[in-house]
Amino acid sequence: MNKILLIISLIFLVILYTVFKIFKGSIAAENFLFGWTVAMLNYYGLTNKIKGSFESGYVKAFVFNSQFRLLLTAAIMILWFKFYKIDLVGLLVGLSVVAVCLPIGAIIAVRRNS
Repeated sequence: MNKILLIISLIFLVILYTVFKIFKGSIAAENFLFGWTVAMLNYYGLTNKIKGSFESGYVKAFVFNSQFRLLLTAAIMILWFKFYKIDLVGLLVGLSVVAVCLPIGAIIAVRRNS
């Protein structure tokens, strides 16, 4: 599932980055790329923590690591807002690409297995 999601999101990344670069400018394209990177790192961090918690059975460690990941994501976003120019459309689209790709990847994975 992770490989399928990565491939689908990379396809969306290339298409949408090109669209933002052409029609909205480089600031929107940079914000889109940043949002996509944060969303992908957040997704992979979450999947690794969930797999680890199911294997080891430590729910308290899972809750602490989820809060730590959330705080780290917030700190990265705050630093981005402070030091770079912001285009909210590009940033929000970049953050939501992974959320759009999840159901598509799940449908493809289910259809391959059936």
